[in-house]
Amino acid sequence: MGEFFKGWRRKVGSLTLVLALVFMVGWVRSFYVSDVILFPTANAMNTWISDKHGLVWLAMGQTNEEHEEQMKEFDVPFVIAVAFPQSLDLRGWKLKSSFYGFEFFERHRHELTDRVQIIPYWSLTIPLTVISFWLLLSKPNKSTQKKIAEPVTGEGT
Repeated sequence: MGEFFKGWRRKVGSLTLVLALVFMVGWVRSFYVSDVILFPTANAMNTWISDKHGLVWLAMGQTNEEHEEQMKEFDVPFVIAVAFPQSLDLRGWKLKSSFYGFEFFERHRHELTDRVQIIPYWSLTIPLTVISFWLLLSKPNKSTQKKIAEPVTGEGT
């Protein structure tokens, strides 16, 4: 078994397979439960949501006063929450672009801009799975080391 993990391809292939499995578990879990991570920055309240749409990044623009008020509520740099799956309500949002499940929305309120970016789970899981299978199942290259020419004794004397 130790022979199988010699070389970088097998190690990286195993790592990408583990990452693909993590995203697959998140994909299946997102049909039943939504996971939310909130973290404020200087000019936006950022929210990562794992739900049935995929991985959703919601950046709500905020003024300095709103930011200072929210920072008083946050004792830690981020908050993790679990919620029952709900349909992401994007009424009032303008669809900026959409391509094979990747969707980008924008909304303007007052002088602030809010953005939503949706990354479908399949776009992470399938490529990682294909790469890991290629790395794990491809034959490792044979090492071809060049032999150093041995000096001929008796020459040059």
